[in-house]
Amino acid sequence: DSKLTAHGEPIEEAAASVCLKSPDQIIAVGVNCGHPETVVPLIKQMNNIDRDFIAYPNAGVTWDAEKQIFDSQGQSITSFIHSYIDTGIKYIGGCCHVGPDQIRAIRDIIDRYSS
Repeated sequence: DSKLTAHGEPIEEAAASVCLKSPDQIIAVGVNCGHPETVVPLIKQMNNIDRDFIAYPNAGVTWDAEKQIFDSQGQSITSFIHSYIDTGIKYIGGCCHVGPDQIRAIRDIIDRYSS
């Protein structure tokens, strides 16, 4: 979903709530283990929050709660990295099905894009 947390709250409200409860401890807010296509829309909803942004998407897999498995092996998330940087995301990594080779490729893209 590109508007709600996995628990069903609007992402902006959830992030604001966390920042209000621990303002001195929260240095960044973001998206974890979501589909890479939902990262930018979710982050844009948090633009009024005065924190850095984090993106740790999965590899485009969907969890099948009934079968207790991911629906596929996923895809590369590297094609999304430029849009993450352009959106202002400062911390970029990967979650489920994003392996060391993709993390290395993400690092290379960030280094090239930033220079």
